[in-house]
Amino acid sequence: MRRQDRQLTDAADLKAILEKSDTLSLAMQDDECPYLVQLHYGTEWDGEGPIVLYAHSAKEGHKLDCLAKDPHIAVFIYNSVEMIEAEVPCGYGSRFESLFGRGTGEVVTDLEEKTHALKVLMRSVAHKEFEFDEKMVNSVAVIKMTLTEYTAKAHR
Repeated sequence: MRRQDRQLTDAADLKAILEKSDTLSLAMQDDECPYLVQLHYGTEWDGEGPIVLYAHSAKEGHKLDCLAKDPHIAVFIYNSVEMIEAEVPCGYGSRFESLFGRGTGEVVTDLEEKTHALKVLMRSVAHKEFEFDEKMVNSVAVIKMTLTEYTAKAHR
């Protein structure tokens, strides 16, 4: 990271970024060009090891095709954007918090893990608990993103 003065290394800071946001940008390889989509996500990261994120999707579509061809992914989460104004153009900037990660994405097929993932997702997005029956769980695809490399930074 070029701006070491903005790097966040404390797990509590990273966890706060993950909990504050409910959307991420997911980048996947699509033949010659990256494919990027915005998704709602949920996580239960405890501050150690890989970060696991869950998202839901239609049961077929381009992002699932990309993941099937190449499971390598990149994720970007961006929070608290506020413009910093200045007297001259080069003085402008922004306050933010962000997390960038690399890892793998996969479609969850196990019914129990899918149910758990959907509960985690809805807890993160709607901030309340939901129950899912088998029909509901089977009506969507669940993408599990495991980030084995990640960095975070902030300009507060």
